[in-house]
Amino acid sequence: MDSTVHSTLIGSAAEPPISFAFWNVRPDVVTDNLARFAAETGASIIAHEIAGDYGSWMDHAFETSAAPMVFYAQRAEAAQWDARGFLRALEETGPLAASLAGMDARLIEGARNAAGDLIGLTYYNGGPFAVFAHCDHAVPDDLTSWDAVLDHLRASQRGGIAHPFVPRWHDSQTGLVWSLLCHLASEGVLSLDDAGAPEAMTAALRFFDTLCREALVPPAAVHDKGDTPAVIRWASGQHVMTFTMDYLAADAAQQAGRPINVPMALPGATGTALFPGHALLCLNARIDPAMRSRAEALLTYLGGRDATGRPGVHQRWLTDCLFAVPYPELDRDRAVQAALGRFFPAPGTQDHVARLIEGRNRAQVSPPTQQAWFLDWSSQADDLIRHQLLHERRLSPAAIADQLLHRWNGLRKAARS
Repeated sequence: MDSTVHSTLIGSAAEPPISFAFWNVRPDVVTDNLARFAAETGASIIAHEIAGDYGSWMDHAFETSAAPMVFYAQRAEAAQWDARGFLRALEETGPLAASLAGMDARLIEGARNAAGDLIGLTYYNGGPFAVFAHCDHAVPDDLTSWDAVLDHLRASQRGGIAHPFVPRWHDSQTGLVWSLLCHLASEGVLSLDDAGAPEAMTAALRFFDTLCREALVPPAAVHDKGDTPAVIRWASGQHVMTFTMDYLAADAAQQAGRPINVPMALPGATGTALFPGHALLCLNARIDPAMRSRAEALLTYLGGRDATGRPGVHQRWLTDCLFAVPYPELDRDRAVQAALGRFFPAPGTQDHVARLIEGRNRAQVSPPTQQAWFLDWSSQADDLIRHQLLHERRLSPAAIADQLLHRWNGLRKAARS
């Protein structure tokens, strides 16, 4: 996938600008946040909005010594870039200390590398995944296993719903493989090194295979390139259940013109929710020392607390977009909870909000995405599952699971040799 960049100077040009790169999710909100920072501090920022393949654009920028001072990174990207020496560890004293106070400890620890260094500040949490029922369809709230989910989908199909389930299987590092990791977590498997990983992965892939073989999912789902097609399908009301990022309830409500998502109890042996991603704000290791304090101030403003001590940027992401954010105080805020209610249908609006928040409070960060070799494994895993299992059905779920775990171990060994 190619990348395109749109660069904008924000604030006064009286001093050298802080360079900043971000992927193009709600660029209107991002640039407005930057403008607020510039107005409050007198800083100038050259903002690079990257559409398309953000990771490749950043890789090229690092290789040519043109990488911005501050930038977004998916957790797996941060792990890879840190292993290559491109990230500067953040100082946890001084101005940043106030932002770390009260921040979710799971996300502070999840942003550390193997040496214990903090390599980024949380922009938002990638997930967790949640099971949603569509408000136009009755779904029992006691589907405690994925087999029970299959039985309900089959019953829905017999009742006239052609493709009752909408999966999140798009072709990117955040799509099909994240769905697999979240399925494994629901069965109590967080690490691919867990003793139960082979059995759980085989069962998860068998679930995916069954969805396709029995036409329980729209056939086009295997060809998706991003979230949009799945959101459009889901908003149509022609499907019964979905398993996807919980914040996409906001996108679905916007697409449908009304709130439609009813949060369900997560199936699985443990029902553990997972943050498969963990989007970070990172600092370039090669930053000019003269610019470092100004760049750190921008990073802290976007990923922490402002000068008044409020996590204002995070509150905006939560109330505007339903993004999971790293400050539990916002989840407890009654005004925030009321604002989130507009994304969920009545009756039971506030119960739906409470279940969303409960899922986030119980969610775990993902150990695999913290590894420097994850992106290499992810691309191989997507290819194997998508083509050898879901498209061509050349290999069994057990054979695919065996290959995935073998490749994980091989990449880990290579990275550590």
